[in-house]
Amino acid sequence: MKHRLIRVAHQFVQAAGRRCSTENAVDQTSLIRQLREKSSAPMKDVKAALVQCNWDVDIAFTELRKKGLAAVSKKASRVATEGLLAVCEKPGMASIIELNSETDFVARNEIFQHLASRVACAALSLYEPSEESEPDKMKLDLGLLRDMPIRLDHPKLSCDTTVQEAIKVTASIMGENLKLTRAFRMSTKCGLVSSYLHASPQPGLGKTAALLTLNVNGGSIEPFGELLSTVGESLAMHIVAARPLFLNKESVTEDVWEREKGIILSQVADSKKPEKILEKMVEGRLRKYAEEVVLLEQRFAMNDKITVREVVEDLSKKVGCLVDVGCYLRMEVGETAESDESSTPAMVAAQAS
Repeated sequence: MKHRLIRVAHQFVQAAGRRCSTENAVDQTSLIRQLREKSSAPMKDVKAALVQCNWDVDIAFTELRKKGLAAVSKKASRVATEGLLAVCEKPGMASIIELNSETDFVARNEIFQHLASRVACAALSLYEPSEESEPDKMKLDLGLLRDMPIRLDHPKLSCDTTVQEAIKVTASIMGENLKLTRAFRMSTKCGLVSSYLHASPQPGLGKTAALLTLNVNGGSIEPFGELLSTVGESLAMHIVAARPLFLNKESVTEDVWEREKGIILSQVADSKKPEKILEKMVEGRLRKYAEEVVLLEQRFAMNDKITVREVVEDLSKKVGCLVDVGCYLRMEVGETAESDESSTPAMVAAQAS
């Protein structure tokens, strides 16, 4: 009997070991895939970096960058999540929500699109800033938003209910799980909020979106409404295309600058150049980094002979007073959120704001 118990215990330990080994292999495979998508580096280099960095994806990504095997800007990861972003706007204010589905087939359904648009409008009315409040950008409480009243008036679905119940009803019709995952609101009291949606099945909906505030300081927007709107939309299009991580140089934290400087120094360490030349090389590459990730320093997507800063300065001259970008937001369906490196979903503002 004793030998039998020992044998059973031995078999249990072996099975547990195999299970842990399998789970570790699955975890490692997932980390390799994650870093591969993030860096676009060769598979063997990705695995070697992860092993070297004890399977820490962020540290391994930095190591790949030191070796020149990964780009500065994070590329969108391929994700299984489908759905739509929906924007609702009124003068000086806009909201954006992300509503996810399991398949793109459902995301293309008119009822789903109607629901997304209505939820965005509910988000816009969730919180009204007072006249005394500063221009703001905020992540909305999804719990409060789910309890907001909503009216659906699609020919195939008409009811007065809450956001949460509307999602449940639509999910039962679609035969898929639907999920409200993110909601933001942006406003300004001295300018306008501009938006752009890419891959848009209809106005106000899309797969990728950008919002930004254009603040007019000391002047009226009335005579220049059309000009401001046109420039604002072109800047939103630029944000979608260029994926900036920061609004201006001042909003880049010291930790980020030090990290980039460390990466650059490791890249030029073997160059055997004089120290003064190395310093200039570091300065030049830091400047290049800013041109890649800082919105105002980026080359304008519609005219790469000028920067975004120059676009805004030219707008100020035409309006006759200082115009500035107060904050911006970039979102993509299913992303793990990218914009400001110091935050998850993507709200970026001047550090002083």
